Amino acid sequence: MVQRHPWCAVAHQMLGRAYWRTGDAVDAERELQLALRISDQLPDTYLYLAQFYADHGAPALARTYLQRFLQRAPGDPRALELQAAVIAPNGS
Repeated sequence: MVQRHPWCAVAHQMLGRAYWRTGDAVDAERELQLALRISDQLPDTYLYLAQFYADHGAPALARTYLQRFLQRAPGDPRALELQAAVIAPNGS
């Protein structure tokens, strides 16, 4: 899909998630960041990056992307769950 639609942020977002699921952190991060460069209007990309950075020991980046997600999707239970379960308890 990305090869046929390199301008499509959703395609890069989906590819980033696929890389993440297969354990390819480098390519996952690259594709999610590229999705944001193409379009900063996809709230889920911010959430995926927040989860990614929380899972990879970068709580400051996780908080930044989580805040950006919540600006676009206030009160979303996925973000509130991430905030409570991953970011807030460890104090970072």
